[in-house]
Formats: sequence, C-alpha cells, structure tokens
Amino acid sequence: MKNKILLFSILLAILTTSAAIFAEDDSDLASVYYQSGMSLFKQNKYDEAAEKFNKALSYKKESPQVLFKLGECYEKVNETKKAIDNYRLCQKYLNQQKTPSKEDAEMLIQVSRCIDKLDINGVEFRKTKNDYLAGLLGIANDCFNKRFQRFTLRLVQTALEIDNSNKAAQKLLDKIDENIVAALSADQLDSVGPPQELFNGRDIKNWTKNPSQDAKERDWIVEGGRLKGDSGGKKSGVYMLWKGTPPEEYRITLKFKMLKTYKEPRHISIVYGETPNNTYAASCCCPISSRLAKGENIMTVSKYADRLKFTLNGRTFTKEEMGEELDFAQIKYPKIAISLKDVAISIDKITLQELAKLPPPKATELPKGIQSKKPAPIPPATKKGPVKELFNGRNLANWTATSSDPSETGCWTTKAGKIILHVKNPEIKASLLWNDPPPKNYKLNIALSIEGAPLKDKFSAIGLLYGRDGTDCDGLTFYSGGSIATSVKIEVIKNDNSYRLLVNGQLFNEFSGTAKPPVIGCFAQNIKMSISSITLEETQE
Repeated sequence: MKNKILLFSILLAILTTSAAIFAEDDSDLASVYYQSGMSLFKQNKYDEAAEKFNKALSYKKESPQVLFKLGECYEKVNETKKAIDNYRLCQKYLNQQKTPSKEDAEMLIQVSRCIDKLDINGVEFRKTKNDYLAGLLGIANDCFNKRFQRFTLRLVQTALEIDNSNKAAQKLLDKIDENIVAALSADQLDSVGPPQELFNGRDIKNWTKNPSQDAKERDWIVEGGRLKGDSGGKKSGVYMLWKGTPPEEYRITLKFKMLKTYKEPRHISIVYGETPNNTYAASCCCPISSRLAKGENIMTVSKYADRLKFTLNGRTFTKEEMGEELDFAQIKYPKIAISLKDVAISIDKITLQELAKLPPPKATELPKGIQSKKPAPIPPATKKGPVKELFNGRNLANWTATSSDPSETGCWTTKAGKIILHVKNPEIKASLLWNDPPPKNYKLNIALSIEGAPLKDKFSAIGLLYGRDGTDCDGLTFYSGGSIATSVKIEVIKNDNSYRLLVNGQLFNEFSGTAKPPVIGCFAQNIKMSISSITLEETQE
C-alpha cells in the first residue's frame, strides 16, 4: 500500500512539473508573437500585426495588453466591430484583476475611451445621452408652454443634433410654428414683399420636368394637392427646373415628406445656378440620413451675393455637409431647380422670398496724420524655365495609363496628334499619370475637347490628379455630367503646397495639397474626349 502511495506521489509531481514547463513555454511564445506584432504595428503594417497578436492570444488568451493592441489594429483598418469586441475583452480581464498595477489601471481608462469613441450605442454612452436629453427636453417643453417658441426651437435643434431620431424632440418640433422655424433658418435680413408660392397645389405648369433624355412622365406628378418626385433608383436622378428668373438674393423653402429611399448615395438638392458650357451645376446638397424627420421636413436655402446658408429643420449645415461649393463669380446662369437622387419625396410647399440687400459697411475714418496702409498685391508667378511639352503628339512616352479594371487595357491611345480616351465600360475610371515628379512650383495647361457622355443615364466626370501614394490618388473633379460637346482649357498653378485651378480662364477652385507625393495627371469616367496639348512650365515662388 505504501508503495502505491509513493508511486502516485511521484507521478503527480512529474505531471505538475510538466504542466509548469509547458505553461512557461506558452507564455514565452505569446511574448515572442506579441513583440513581433508590436514591431509590425510601429511600421503601420496593421493587418500583419493583427495576425501576430492573434497568434499570441492562441498561447495566452487572457492577455489585456495583447487584446488592446489587437483592437487598435482593427480600428486602424476600419474593422470597427472586431475592434470593439477585442476592446471589450480587454476591459473584462482588466476589471477582473483584484489588485491591478498602475499600468493596467491606465490601460483600463484608455480602453474605455476607445469603446466610447467607437461604440456610440454602448450602454454607458446611451444612459448618459438619454439622461442629458431628458433634462434638455424638459426645459424645452417648459419654454414651449410659456410660449417662448424661438428659444424652444434652439433647444430642440440641440437635442436633434445629439439624437436625430429622438421622438420627443421631433414631436415638439412639429408643434412649433413653421414660420418661426423658417425665420430662424435664415439670416436676419428684411424681406421684400410677401413670399411667392412656386407650387400651387394643382399643377406644375411653371416648372420644366426633367430636361434630360431619359425622363419619364411620372417622375413628377401632382396628387392630393402635393407634388411627388421619384428618382426610381436611376443613376442620373430626376430634375425639375423653375421657368421663372430668381432674384439676386433670395430664400427658397421646401416643405416635404420622405416616401422612399433607394441605394447610396442619396440626396435632395436645390440647384441655384450653372456655369458656362454646363461644366458645373451649382447646388446645395442635403445628404439623406437620420437628420430627416419622419413627418414634415423644412429645408431652407438662403442665397446671398457671396455665400449660401443651408438649413434643415432649423439646423444650419456646414460647407462640408452641404457638399462642394462653387465660387459665385463663375455662375453665369442663375436658376432654381430641385434635383433628387435615389429618393422619392412628397412636397407640400415651395416658396420663394426675395431678400433685401444689406447696406455696405461705413468706412472707418482714421485720425488725422494717420494714413491707411493697403497690403501690397501678390505678384504673379514668374517663369523659371522653358515651357515643356508633356505630350509629343505621337505616343504616350513617359506616361502611365491605368484603369480601375485591370482587364480594360488600351483606354488611352493617340491619333492625329491627340490623346484619345476610349473606354467600353462606362463604370470604369481611366487615369493618365506623368511618370516624372513635378517641380515644386509650376503652371500646367491642358487643352481638351469633350464630345459628351456615351451613356446619358450613367455618372460621368473629368478631373485632375495631384497626389499619389501607391495606388491611392487624390483628385478634384472639374467636369461632371453634361452632354454638350465643348472645348475646355484647364490651367493649374501650383505654388508650394497651394493649388489654383482655372477652367476656361475662370477660377474654379483653390485648395491645398496633401501629404501624398505630388503628381501630374488626370482621370475620366463615361466620357468621350480628346487631349490636344499638355504643357508644363516651372515657376518661381
């Protein structure tokens, strides 16, 4: 019996020692993979680093440090769900520690912030948000009962900015006088005369429906005193142009309900002008999102001589939210139109209010003996080198032609001294890049002819490429849509990291470059076009 007990004790000791050895081996392997992952993480190789961290976890599952770095990897590559899952596991294991170290306590704070940042529907965030909104709307209801409607509206706007789907805020917004909503949506300017009703509730005789060739009769119809517009998921959208002439400064208000949405990207636009040669339709674009109320929505665009103001349900939008804004000096054909993309809406009212111009500010008189100092004009860029022909008229030597579909080859060819673009598939974006790095400061001139879009119902565009990192390029569209044949002269002036883009002699855009290495190139999609000349001239600052 004693021998059996002795044998059992020896076996137990052997097993315990082996387990300890394997545990140490697993811990060492986990550490090796973790260090390897950290090295890759510092090199911004997040996918490869994630593989190493996952391998480390296979040897040591409950490692908050590894889980936190793995969450960071997934966050860097925009895999939000995986990032949140790993952050939560990290948080769980840290909370289980009875006596956490100082480093672990700091990591717990950091991982909690990461979860709050990514998971806006998290329990902690949701509770804090709901408590704040309840208090805010309690004050708003009290103001409304005391007939302080303007202050009520501002509180409701704040609530909707936090939670656009808040039913209590939407319900209170519907109670507020719509005239107050429209008034606070615009600048405090005196109006000239009463608002003009652009929709009479019976017909749209003073509107032109869909000037495009693919228009359908039922894109815009009047039913039950409301105007219904439906883009039907068409890529080109639908368009309705007012036949009248808008005043120089005005406010247009659209009261509507959403009926249906199709695929992305979806928007409702109020068009306020067009540039020469139809190179650009200037518009205020409202992206469809949870900002819209389930009931009536009030969209207001106030157009002044030098700027726009766009509001939706009392909330003012920024330039970035509205979309690209054009220099007003380029608008040669003022107009008012409504454009829909992948949505269906029901319009109750369309009103136009002329705005009175504000008097110019009075000049400030300086004390005697003090003269005003006007800033010296910025001198134009001066030549530094000869004009260089980037296209030799015969072939695409020193150019790289690519397309978004590798199977589509030969998009760019040369014929009769011109570069010809020929793409069979209108969905493909074709790019043309100059192989040499451009000088720090230069002036680039491109002369091209546009025959139009092969498929009228498909998106079409031409743009400039100015930055490239591998296959990732930065570009700016200067021609979008339009089926009219035209000649376009493009001039790009680069000074250090600033760009000025001119189209047919008119300033189109001014912008700054990115961190990507600068390049010279262009891109096009669903366009028949040819390039006759490309010249480059190095300039001084």
